[in-house]
Amino acid sequence: MTEFLIVAVTVLVPLFLIIPVVAKLIALKQDTELAARYAAWERTVWYQEESPGHLDGFGGMVNHKTDEQVGREIDARILARAAEPLASDPSVPFTFDPFLRRQNGDLEVLARESVPATADMPPAYTSQHATQSSPSGDLNEAMTGLIDLVGDISRFSLNTEGQFAADVSIPVIGLGDVFGVAGDAVGSLVMRSRNVLLAESWSAGARDHAEHLVSGLLVSQVLDNDYVEEAQNAVSWAGIAREFDPDCLRFGHTDIEPLPSQRLGPAVAAPGSRGYSCGY
Repeated sequence: MTEFLIVAVTVLVPLFLIIPVVAKLIALKQDTELAARYAAWERTVWYQEESPGHLDGFGGMVNHKTDEQVGREIDARILARAAEPLASDPSVPFTFDPFLRRQNGDLEVLARESVPATADMPPAYTSQHATQSSPSGDLNEAMTGLIDLVGDISRFSLNTEGQFAADVSIPVIGLGDVFGVAGDAVGSLVMRSRNVLLAESWSAGARDHAEHLVSGLLVSQVLDNDYVEEAQNAVSWAGIAREFDPDCLRFGHTDIEPLPSQRLGPAVAAPGSRGYSCGY
């Protein structure tokens, strides 16, 4: 009995307390690896900045997310419980995965807050940073030079940086009381993961930008200016040819998803009337 009590107090009881925590830490590490994959994939479809370098000459809006936005999405979509509804608004609170909580009475979350909660935003746990670069190789350098040459003589400038890397880190709360270690030896534990994805990235920031790029390959883009438009207005209003109206003959115009005019909405004017816009 004495030997059993000694072994139970010094080995068995601490072991029973440590095993669940170790299992939760392993699960948090696996979530960190999933988070790195998620962050790398998001960078293939969402730009990191509002105006990337290869979007020169385009003043419209593009699809972009900051590193902080992707980090908060990781919190809400990977660290949350499996049945948690998806929300695009980062200010929407979410319920943490119960398995990633300590069984210490108050169900303390194992992940440590990297950004404290505010009146408008919940706390952030995940820190992530993504980079984008061009793969190395002679063939890739030759293709990049060709694409840059086309971009110099037109506005058709593609994104040649198809290598996406994401570094994700999730800090862990102090677990010195669980492992019986004094100080910050276990309090500085951080789960880290890195994922590199080679992909053919979306070169267009949005539909407007895609049309802007494709129209740059048209020879008629040189006629897309205010002087030609004024001349078209003069010819059309003089009655020589209404088809020369800028709403009918649009130089440098392209449509990514063309549809018949009758499918876009009800007709507002009959053909030949002053309000007719040639179906555009």
